[in-house]
Amino acid sequence: MKIIRPMTPLRQRMLEDMQIRNYSPHTIDGYLRYVAQFAKHFHTSPDRLDAEHIRTYQLHLLQQHVSKSLFIQTVCALRFFYETTLGRPWMVEYIPYPKKPKTLPVILSRDEVKRCCWPHATSSIARSSPPSMPRACGSPSSASSRVRTSTPNAWSSGCARAKASAIAS
Repeated sequence: MKIIRPMTPLRQRMLEDMQIRNYSPHTIDGYLRYVAQFAKHFHTSPDRLDAEHIRTYQLHLLQQHVSKSLFIQTVCALRFFYETTLGRPWMVEYIPYPKKPKTLPVILSRDEVKRCCWPHATSSIARSSPPSMPRACGSPSSASSRVRTSTPNAWSSGCARAKASAIAS
């Protein structure tokens, strides 16, 4: 259910600014809603609110345990409003984004890589090198012919489905 709010000149200006920049209707609706909630929190027009009000509102959002997504969208809406609609680019430095958490990459052990890439490896060459390596390194054709891959470029396709099988001779 869409709530229709009265269109003040300031709200109309923000709407037009977003339409000129080809924002999606979903983004436009969200930004207008977040700026309206910001103004409603202080019971005044958002153009009369300053950096301290923004800081207080951000703390309020954190105390309400809003989702990270909603917090970031509110920050984006306020930054757009103050920088573009009101023409106050200096206000943007008072509207910080939350810090991005730093996550460490998952690093597989040698055994995990071997199990993933060569689940049925039988020769020492197949266990210790990518599928294309035996031929490239000048190994005998009999060693490289034991390595079969399920994709044309199995080594570059991440965790390849390389299958090494002993050819009965």
